Amino acid sequence: MLWTLVALVLLYFSFREVKWHDFISVLKQCRWGFVVLSMVFGAIANVIRGLRWRLLIVPLDPEVRRGRCIDGFMIARMADYVIPHSCEFIRCGYVTSKRLGYEKAIGTVLLERTWDVTVLFLLILAVLALRWNLFSAFFAEEILGKVGGNAGFSLWWIVLALVAVAGLVVVYFRSARARKIMQGIRAGLVSFTKMKNKGTFLLLTLGLWICFILMTMTIIWSLPEDYGLDLIDGLFIMVVGGIASIVPVPGGFGAFHYLVALALQSIYGIPFETGIIFATLSHESQTLMVMITGAIAYAYEMLKRPEEKVTVKQVRQDSGRNL
Repeated sequence: MLWTLVALVLLYFSFREVKWHDFISVLKQCRWGFVVLSMVFGAIANVIRGLRWRLLIVPLDPEVRRGRCIDGFMIARMADYVIPHSCEFIRCGYVTSKRLGYEKAIGTVLLERTWDVTVLFLLILAVLALRWNLFSAFFAEEILGKVGGNAGFSLWWIVLALVAVAGLVVVYFRSARARKIMQGIRAGLVSFTKMKNKGTFLLLTLGLWICFILMTMTIIWSLPEDYGLDLIDGLFIMVVGGIASIVPVPGGFGAFHYLVALALQSIYGIPFETGIIFATLSHESQTLMVMITGAIAYAYEMLKRPEEKVTVKQVRQDSGRNL
């Protein structure tokens, strides 16, 4: 509830000065074919994430289906718009089996997210290296400055993190159940070392981030006016959007709109209202894509599940006869 209120406040500050007549007029002039293309790249990115996640699960459960991982991820993404950052927990429930406990599944997700955070950090360094004079001030003032500017606030976060770590250590040594959970998470985290197709994993990771940049560039191309933004600029905007997604508000609403529009205004002098149009096209088109693909995946899983149950029952009966 708290983060929903935060999202509403951010949306208010983002849209409070928007002139809706002009906003709608610009939307009508947009090239909507590029917006649809951005949604297609978003859907492909979701499929890639499901396939890449499966590669981490296979060393723990070789029988996990590709479709199960893809559908579980798409359904969880849809739920994430209701409960912020619930995606990682919900999708684990879809792949949990006798071989793959829930704790191990969580470990694979933590490993996958670690890869993505690492890539995002490397991309931040890349955009700074490519255009230091243009981007460094924005990161220093609007990102690091806002996070680290309030020393008291930052100190509280550090204290809370230390208390949480200390609590986990105490629980680990006093509870057998907690030790089992931590061991399962550890098994999931080290699954990459047991993975045979490491090259495929890296190629899928590359493909995923190519889809992300194309999702951004197609929205840039959809705008009726040419602002002269190139691939490096698109990479910068994508990185800013990635940073905004860290804020734990439902679906990134408000945080994404405000930060992206602020970046376009601060760096390129693009009016904040125009930046809001870009952010709205980018965010809401992907939201619609997530809802459509999530609903399709959920319907498919509901129709497929009875068939799977019958198949499993028949396999068990056949196995009994062979014995």
